[in-house]
Amino acid sequence: MEFVFCDLLFAHAMSYLKPMPSVKNSKFCSMGKIWVLLVAILIFLAFAFLVWKLTSGEIKKEYGTRMWNQWPNRLYYWQGVVLYGVGLTLITMLLLKWGNVLTF
Repeated sequence: MEFVFCDLLFAHAMSYLKPMPSVKNSKFCSMGKIWVLLVAILIFLAFAFLVWKLTSGEIKKEYGTRMWNQWPNRLYYWQGVVLYGVGLTLITMLLLKWGNVLTF
């Protein structure tokens, strides 16, 4: 009698547990989302490289060697590069979505 009760209690407790979704069926891990993320990262890297290449020479000349070697000046510069990269990436991704090139 005791074993039957334990089995029923265990079966009742297990009925509340939902099976975990597998990675293959997850909507966050589909290949479409991975490709969109990969495209966004590549666009960001391209824009960050472009901003760095276009501005680094002039900024170093403007600040001079002594001021450029101080970390706050470099920090502000790289913050600007990252922010411009993120902004341009966001605009590009929205234009690609608007043009039905990417779907996300």
